[in-house]
Amino acid sequence: MEKSFEPDDFPVPAIAFVIHAGRGETTDVRIVDRVPDDVPAQDIGFHPKYGADFWTVEDDEIVFEREFEAGEEYTTVYGLRAKDTEDVSRFLTDPAIEGVEGEETVSDIIGDESEADADGAAEDEGADGTADTSIHLDDPTGADLGGDEASDEEAAGSDPAEASADDLESAIADIDGTEADEESVAPEPNEPADGSEPTAAVRTATDGAAAHDAGGAVTPADLAAALAAEVRAGEVADEDLDTLRDALGAADDDSEENVPGHVEAKLDKLQADVDEVVAYTGALESFLDDAGTADDLLAMREEFDDLLDSLDDVEGSVAGMEDRLDEVAAATDSLEGSVEELRADLAELEDGLGENLDDRVTDLEDELDEMDEDIQTLENLRQALAGD
Repeated sequence: MEKSFEPDDFPVPAIAFVIHAGRGETTDVRIVDRVPDDVPAQDIGFHPKYGADFWTVEDDEIVFEREFEAGEEYTTVYGLRAKDTEDVSRFLTDPAIEGVEGEETVSDIIGDESEADADGAAEDEGADGTADTSIHLDDPTGADLGGDEASDEEAAGSDPAEASADDLESAIADIDGTEADEESVAPEPNEPADGSEPTAAVRTATDGAAAHDAGGAVTPADLAAALAAEVRAGEVADEDLDTLRDALGAADDDSEENVPGHVEAKLDKLQADVDEVVAYTGALESFLDDAGTADDLLAMREEFDDLLDSLDDVEGSVAGMEDRLDEVAAATDSLEGSVEELRADLAELEDGLGENLDDRVTDLEDELDEMDEDIQTLENLRQALAGD
């Protein structure tokens, strides 16, 4: 696994993990990386195209869990905020590979004693021809090395140490960055674990050979690193892994009943959040079906604003017309008053004209009668004159 800081290869500055599954079969991998104490969990982001579904946040740790096919290589990242990249070395600490086929602990690489004796342990013919080659892990520096055909060849005089030293040192350097003082280690004779049968045999096989530098001592750290390297490289048979696991009494932690309580709580909370989102999405879809999209709402809002403006104009016009109607009503009232006055004057005039007209008619009739009399008198006078 390679871990690096990539400031430009992704949309945001990111910590990248390139993981290669070297085993010849499907493998479950769990990687735990610590987040600096001054970086909140919400400042860490995961990219959906680079394994976001395989990451979880647990307190101040982030955990990557995924199943790898044989020989598969996978790149995953988590993004950082710009302010957190000022001291990126805080994020480049070595992550813990806590899971290979479940959870990688010492129990994954050390197993059952009896199976180890049957499948992997060999007697050290180079010593006395009968000595047992099993050892305890807490005492890796005891006797001469042995345990397989390479040990037999070494006891017989061959020297494969130089051929296997570089491979083993490279494997250990990949794990903890340090070079091993010993090229290979193999079991030493020791007392049986229960008084009747030997403890588990431990073999460090690199290209099928094991060697030992007679001038150095193998430390427990070197032995554990070598074993881990062999397991990760897929060089250890499955039955040997089971034997080693059983020898340490490791249980299978993959069952649901061993899931930590805080993980179950987070899963329940996540499920509740998903249910809420689904319900909200359904309600939103119904609302959009009835009311339309945001663009429709904005267009409706603009039309409503225009309608309000038109209404304001109409209200202004109505107010002006009301003022004019008030003026017309006042003028009408004044005109009605004048008409009443004219009617009264006309009635008085009719009364006065009627009386005067009657008097004048009477006078005219009298004058006509007088004229008729004068005319008759003149006629009589004319006749009298004519008779003469």
